[in-house]
Amino acid sequence: MFVQRNPNLANLYLQVSRTNPPRHTPPGGMPAGPSAAELANLKVPTLFFVGEEDQLSPPSVIEAGARAIPGSRLLRVPEAGHSVYFEKPDIFNFEALRFIEAAVAEPARDAVARRRLAALALKDRTA
Repeated sequence: MFVQRNPNLANLYLQVSRTNPPRHTPPGGMPAGPSAAELANLKVPTLFFVGEEDQLSPPSVIEAGARAIPGSRLLRVPEAGHSVYFEKPDIFNFEALRFIEAAVAEPARDAVARRRLAALALKDRTA
């Protein structure tokens, strides 16, 4: 586990987390998240990170969320717990940047394809 492998970083993480304001928990526990139907209707690029040792949001829970969103990606990170960005920042930063670059490039490719199709359609009408 992260705590055993990195006791100094685990202690730093604990100190940082103590600076967060307390969370309001509604009566009955944590509020419900989005429904499966709401997740299925998402139309934005989505990347899930999950540490293989995450005990707060186990991989099976994150995998279910990823399956519910069409086209989403799931990245399982070995030897990481709940805070992949903190425990494995090199992996997190590399994969997040790669995902963002691909997400930005895809609409640009689609726009080029639409312009080419429009130009072909215009050419056919003028011929």
